[in-house]
Formats: sequence, C-alpha cells, structure tokens
Amino acid sequence: VTSLLGARVLLPNPQDYASFVLTFNLGQDYDLSGLAKTLTSLGYKKVSQVLSLGEFSQRGDILDIYDGKTDQAYRLEFFGDELDSLRTFDPESQKSLENLESFTLSPVDEAVLTQENRRLALAKLEVELERVQNDQLKDYLEGLYTTLADGHRHQDFKRFLSYFYDRTYSLLDYLPQGTPIFFDDFQKIMNRYAQFQLETANLLTEDLQTSKAVENQSYFVDVYSIFRKYKPATFFSNFHKGL
Repeated sequence: VTSLLGARVLLPNPQDYASFVLTFNLGQDYDLSGLAKTLTSLGYKKVSQVLSLGEFSQRGDILDIYDGKTDQAYRLEFFGDELDSLRTFDPESQKSLENLESFTLSPVDEAVLTQENRRLALAKLEVELERVQNDQLKDYLEGLYTTLADGHRHQDFKRFLSYFYDRTYSLLDYLPQGTPIFFDDFQKIMNRYAQFQLETANLLTEDLQTSKAVENQSYFVDVYSIFRKYKPATFFSNFHKGL
C-alpha cells in the first residue's frame, strides 16, 4: 500500500539499491577504512557516539552502527581486516546484548548514490555553473558541487535527485514484472495528482526566487502516463446511491 506521493518519489536504479544492502559475517575480511564511505553512501551519519537511528561511529578497530531500518544497534570489532566480534548493544547504556554470527544492513533511506550517480550529477552541475548568471545561485550550486565532490551529502541534494540518475525510476520499477496494482478511487487520485502538480510548481517557483533551483529541475516522477498504461491494473471508483 502506498500513497500518490510515495509513487512519485525519485528512486535509484533497483539494481544499484540492491547492491547497497550489506551483509556482515563473523570471521570475514572487510576494508574497515572504506566502510565509513560505504555507510555514508547508504545515508548513515558519522557521529562520535551512536544514539539515534541511522548513525555510526568508529573508534579504532570498533565500528558501531545503529540500523536505520530494524531499530537495532550493532558493534563490530575487527582484528586487522577480519571481523573478530559481532554483537548487538544498547546505545543508551552501551552494554552488549547478544552475540551474532551475521547481520544484514539496509540503506537508511531510498536515495543511495553510486560513484557513477555522483559523477553524473557533478557533470550536470558543471554545465549549470558555466551558464548561470545569478551570483547567489552560483554560490549555492558551487556549495552543492563542492560537498558532493568531497563525497558528502549536501542538505538539499534530494532536490537535485534528477541530476544523479540516468533515467527516472519510481516505486513501480521495484515491483516484479506482472505485479497487479489496485487503484482505490482513481478519479480521486487524479484530482490529488493535479493538486500535487500545482503544489510542486509553486515549490519550484519559490526555490527559483530564492536562488536554490534551476528551471529544468524535476522534483518528482511524472507517473500519470505510467498509471494509465500499467497492466495488470484494477481501477476502483466510489459510487454513491441517491436517496
């Protein structure tokens, strides 16, 4: 079950998303120095001590991760590159809870970024920077560019998701082929779609006026034609009997 907004969110290539699901196994070798960059790519935030979902910290050979999906905190201890100890722990008391043999870690949010995604976005931003005339917008785009080039996530990077992906992917691209979809009150959905289009246009206009957007930006996926052509699909309508 999803909403119209959920169906319109720009998502990465499903294959790229699947590649960002990590599995940790006791006794296996890992590049500890590279795990921090990998976790950042998954949307995790590096802190000195994990206290909230989606955070991680590293102290020498100890890596703490607070899973953003399962509400479970994990402590990984390495001996060189080998994962020597793996257990859950309580972030508040920092006490160990249960020893594990393995666990799987998913991205914090849907906006995972590969190196190719970043390269594509940086190339598009370079084009924009070459032709931008507004100094305030130029400063904003340069800040966005520098943050991405350094391997970090700018606070507004999700506004530019269309720059990162080679094509637009939506929730429908994650469904197995032939999955039936049921539209509850399709006319109401289309009415909400028209309202959402207006709200999105107003948001883009506001961002353009504050020099935080460019005219060719797409904040969401246009799924109208996809809905109409999708098969198999069932469309429900609400009928009201007269008195």
